[in-house]
Amino acid sequence: MGTGLGSVFTGPYYGIDITPIHPEVPNLIPIEGVHPFEITQQFDLVCAMDVLEHIPPNDRGEFFRMLKRVSRKWVILSYPTNTAGRLFDIETLDFFSTGAPPSIPSWLLEHLAQEHPDPKKVIQEIEALDLRIVRRINHTDRLWHYLGSIGVSVEGPWKIKILNDIHIVSDALSQVKDLATYREVLILEV
Repeated sequence: MGTGLGSVFTGPYYGIDITPIHPEVPNLIPIEGVHPFEITQQFDLVCAMDVLEHIPPNDRGEFFRMLKRVSRKWVILSYPTNTAGRLFDIETLDFFSTGAPPSIPSWLLEHLAQEHPDPKKVIQEIEALDLRIVRRINHTDRLWHYLGSIGVSVEGPWKIKILNDIHIVSDALSQVKDLATYREVLILEV
């Protein structure tokens, strides 16, 4: 869960990442010394936000099995898609490449090195594991991403306002049928 959701969640929570989580969050209890696929603990809610696109396609089935194994009740999975998400990453690469010297973040290089998740394949793998999709949210507008990116550096009441604005924009755009899905969020029940 890292610092994204943790910046608005006030209770204690566990987080794991391949790389150390920075900046440190006071209510974060890090799970250290174990690869994410080897977690043995169980939790009522497991959030995997912006993780799937960093996992090689051949390892994604194992990732989904791990999510099911460590969750007692709920999983929230969010990822950029293989269509608009990939194009957005290419545009982002262009933005970071214009500096002298270029400062391309490692997360972006990982995005571009992997095949972006295909929502149809993700749904097939999830359903094969008998995970029930409670809600499927498709975000089509890059404004959602921009607001989310701004939200990383904003704390407190403004962070909640930005997240609320994201929700309002997403609801308004859900009525438009011809936009490519940039990001998908799945709420799953185990």
